[in-house]
Amino acid sequence: MSFAALLVTVLIALSPIHARAVTTDVAADNLLNTVRGWQDLHRAYPELIPWDDGWISEGISDFVVHRLATHWESFHELATIARADTAFGSWVVLHIDATTDEDELASIVRHARARVPSRSFAALRRRILETARAATAEERGVASPPRYTPPR
Repeated sequence: MSFAALLVTVLIALSPIHARAVTTDVAADNLLNTVRGWQDLHRAYPELIPWDDGWISEGISDFVVHRLATHWESFHELATIARADTAFGSWVVLHIDATTDEDELASIVRHARARVPSRSFAALRRRILETARAATAEERGVASPPRYTPPR
């Protein structure tokens, strides 16, 4: 085998996509536990989609809501990724739901109303604000959250 062929084989074997083949809900949970920011979540997103139900879905929601509530300054990073990958942006917004912490949802509402990093991301900010308000209302037993419609 030539050096180039060997190098390609090693690089493929060590690539994050190959190394992260998620085949069980436990593996999906382990992958989710490695996520530290929006870039990490975006990289993990294709692997998490098949497991996006039940406790894995709640874990994703907890990450999304906690990240927005406690690291609003990262909104610009999320918005930049969501502009390039609209399905990912919609998926993130879907995970702002009533299974999460009510105080963190309230923080998201406050941040989204008061701290808008850029007008160019106003539509995502508005969707986040509306979804966080709906999730808070649902937690209080007032209304149902908006339904997610996957992009076609």
